[in-house]
Amino acid sequence: MQDFLFSLIQWLLGGMALAMITRWISNSLRWPRPATHRDMLYYPKSILIVGISTLVFFTAVAIISNTIGKNETTSIWTTLVFVGFALLSLPLIAGYFFNRHRLTHTGMESFDTFGRRTFFPWTEVRHVRYSGMGYFILDLNTRKTVRISSMLMGLPEFALALLAHVPASAIEAEAHALLRAMTRDQPPDCS
Repeated sequence: MQDFLFSLIQWLLGGMALAMITRWISNSLRWPRPATHRDMLYYPKSILIVGISTLVFFTAVAIISNTIGKNETTSIWTTLVFVGFALLSLPLIAGYFFNRHRLTHTGMESFDTFGRRTFFPWTEVRHVRYSGMGYFILDLNTRKTVRISSMLMGLPEFALALLAHVPASAIEAEAHALLRAMTRDQPPDCS
């Protein structure tokens, strides 16, 4: 019985910590931005903090499990799992620095996680949809696809620009409803 209660408390505390972090990230989307960044979409600093914290934590666990914490359960596989989790934080960190978008009256300049630049006029957008993974997906006439994360700051400006310049017939119903909500500063549910 005592083991069950200990396990239950661990899971409850972990769930509460995850809920608090998710709420913090969601609230960070509403942090004030400088007037010079009104036409930009970018990740909030909370994404960088989560990425660096994850990298440091799992790297430390991998090192400790092979040094002062080494025991009979330590193997190359446990170390590789911890290193793998540490590596999973790198796209978050890279996304914070490179994944930027700039809105203009004629279109949008987009930089992906790897720093590749794409510029497209609003007239190139042939289809807009929202994926369950938290991205607005813009299909262009040039056969390119641009993904806009729902975790970016500047989503209300993005929604206004998209609704103003892209025909409603090119926007799926779910995406249209989310874009309308974003114009009222209600971001999509990021959890």
